[in-house]
Order: sequence, then C-alpha cells, then structure tokens
Amino acid sequence: MKLNHQTQLLAVAIVTLIATVFVLHYYGYLRHSNEADAIYMAEFSLIANVPGQDQYVSHIPAKKRARCVDHYLVLESTERAGAAGLLVDKKQRPVRCEFTEER
Repeated sequence: MKLNHQTQLLAVAIVTLIATVFVLHYYGYLRHSNEADAIYMAEFSLIANVPGQDQYVSHIPAKKRARCVDHYLVLESTERAGAAGLLVDKKQRPVRCEFTEER
C-alpha cells in the first residue's frame, strides 16, 4: 500500500496532536474543570438607600463572606472551605472594590 504525501502529512499531524494532548495531560498542564469550579453560589440584590423609606433586612447573616482581592470583590462560602469566586453582574463583568481606611 502506497500513501501519498498529503495523507502521510495529515496522519502525522493527527498523531502529533493526540500525543501532545496526552503528554500535557500526563504532566498536569491541562486543567479539567469540575462542578465546583462553576458553582452558582447565590443570587444577590441591592438595597438602595432611599431617604424616608424603611429598609428591612434579616438579623441572621448570610453564609457568605466578601473580600477585596486585587481591587475585585471575591465571595467566599463560610460553610465549605475553598469555595470562593469572583462576584460578577448579569453580564459577567467583575465587581470592583476599593479598600479605604476609616479614621
């Protein structure tokens, strides 16, 4: 059986691609996402500060904690260790934060 040059080139390209992916996976350079990576933690709403209007919130705190990391708001779960994520709006834009010291 005689293969032409194009068929050999295509076969070598496919084998090289498969071998590259296998080697990258073996040495840990490929990261596979799992369910915890894309977890939907909770839905939030904004309570506007309107003068003269009563605002009511629960006395029980949420099981989430927010921190300012590199000028972005990161949300962490207080129930599960390591469950944290960047807080984004509906258009997947990150929410920025600014740390200021109060005197």
